[in-house]
Amino acid sequence: SSPPSSGEISMHSQPQFRQIIAAHPGTTFSPDTQRLLHFGAPAAELAAAANATVVVPLLQLACIEANGADARSFLHGQFTNDLNHLKAGQAQLSAWCSAKGRMLANFIVQPLVDGYRLILAADLQAAMLKRLQMFVLRAQVRLVDGSAASALVGVAGKAAPEALAAAHLPVPEAPLQVAEQDGVSVIRLSPARYLVVAPQTRIADIWPRLAAHAQPAGLPAWEWLDVQEAWPWITAATREEFVPQMADLEKLGGVSFHKGCYPGQEVVARTQYLGK
Repeated sequence: SSPPSSGEISMHSQPQFRQIIAAHPGTTFSPDTQRLLHFGAPAAELAAAANATVVVPLLQLACIEANGADARSFLHGQFTNDLNHLKAGQAQLSAWCSAKGRMLANFIVQPLVDGYRLILAADLQAAMLKRLQMFVLRAQVRLVDGSAASALVGVAGKAAPEALAAAHLPVPEAPLQVAEQDGVSVIRLSPARYLVVAPQTRIADIWPRLAAHAQPAGLPAWEWLDVQEAWPWITAATREEFVPQMADLEKLGGVSFHKGCYPGQEVVARTQYLGK
């Protein structure tokens, strides 16, 4: 089938995980099936996000994988953050801007053995993959859709480490650190919030273990947590609306003001140093 247009979440994103979730009691999707609304108890899920521990299928996110000899230099020259100093076991927030300094998308960037994983809004994934490929030119970089192979799960709350341990998953020690085990990555986003990236082939085992130790919750609960932590996601609806500072990206460590040029850098730098 043809790739989704901008603003559309592919039904091929995390396909096996979608099937598992759909079989969960009380699962309710939006009429267009693109948003997981809740598992039958929306009020309780929001309360758990505030006061207890939740586990959330992150179907609104997707992955692009970049590998090849020039992957680091290529992405470093495109994104707002400094990939040259990003090490294994770390993750970073970054963005890709237009020439006017407006964010086309933002990412969680995770180093892999042979490249990088870019986690971004699912409704931008196809458009960003196509656009990035246009800039590769002669660089030795291969950009591929990683969404069909990976399942993304959010775990947040006081008992999040216990829920991860019950699913036989590691717990990173500090925010924006990555712990890996048996092909599964756990990225710590903040003191009490984690993002799990697991192979689709393992999610049938991992999901029920997590759901047994945390309240399964829909996307609104995770979005509420994003708001509490001022964590921005650029989506199809907000593409090219904001320079990074309008979303406080620099305060979250998503912009380097010491690296070389990248698209929109002059506007981003002027905003930082001149305030206009």
